[in-house]
Amino acid sequence: MGRRYYCEFCDRAFLDNLNARKKHVVSSTHQQLRKAYYDKFKTKQQKLNDELAKPRICKYYQNSGNCQFGSSCRYRHISDVEIERIKKEINEESKKDEMSNRTVKNWLSLNKQKQISKEKLEKTGGAAVSERKIPDIPQTSTVLPDSLKQLPFLPLSMQPPPEDGWPRLNEVEWG
Repeated sequence: MGRRYYCEFCDRAFLDNLNARKKHVVSSTHQQLRKAYYDKFKTKQQKLNDELAKPRICKYYQNSGNCQFGSSCRYRHISDVEIERIKKEINEESKKDEMSNRTVKNWLSLNKQKQISKEKLEKTGGAAVSERKIPDIPQTSTVLPDSLKQLPFLPLSMQPPPEDGWPRLNEVEWG
C-alpha cells in the first residue's frame, strides 16, 4: 500500500497519486466542503455581498426552507427582511468599532504630530536639547477593562496612566 493523501475538508484519505488527487479536488463534494469551511471565516458584510450578488430568492428554499444545492445555489437563501436586518447589524457593529478605535486614532494623530515636530527640528539643523520646547501631549481618557480591574496585582505596564499625567523629567543630553 503506497502513500495516502488525507483531505481535511472531506475527512477522507485516498491513494496519493496525481490522477486521484485531481479527481478529488475537482469533485463537487470537495468543492462544497471547501467553500463551507472558508465561509465560516467571512464577515457579515462579505456574506451579505455574496447574497446580494445573486439575482432572486430560491424557489425551493422559499417553499420548503431547504435547497439541495446548499451554499452553492445560484439564488438567494435569505429574504429582503433578513437583508435589511443584517444591514442594520453591520451598521451597529461599525459604529461600535469607531467608538473603540478612538484611542488608536488619538495615538496615530499624536505620532503624526511627533513626526512633524521631528522633521521641523531636522530642517532647523537640530537645536540643542536644552533649547527644545517639549510639546504638550493631549491627554486621552483610558478605561481599564473589567477583566483587568479584578486582578489584585496588575503589572505597571498594564496600569492606566495617572489622571494628571506622567511627571515631566528634565532632558539629559547623551553623548
